[in-house]
Amino acid sequence: MSIEDNIIEGNGHQSPKEFARFLGYSLASAWEAEGQLERAVDFRLIKPSEFGRLQPQVIDIRRMLFGFIRKLNGDKDEDRDEPPSPPNA
Repeated sequence: MSIEDNIIEGNGHQSPKEFARFLGYSLASAWEAEGQLERAVDFRLIKPSEFGRLQPQVIDIRRMLFGFIRKLNGDKDEDRDEPPSPPNA
């Protein structure tokens, strides 16, 4: 939910730069969601098959957020469609 909440909150700001900042928070939350899914498998709260179904959706969300942030920031680096991995990945 924090992914969506940050998008909504950022959309309420006046400048694209501020909106991009909140999209960055959403992007971080997407990384967090993937980690939570991994832990859910580790603790046997969900089946690996469920993780396999959900992880690609989280990755797609990250890609969309990253692309939107790049567009708002005027980034011309078209070769990257995925944000860099978090430092501890």
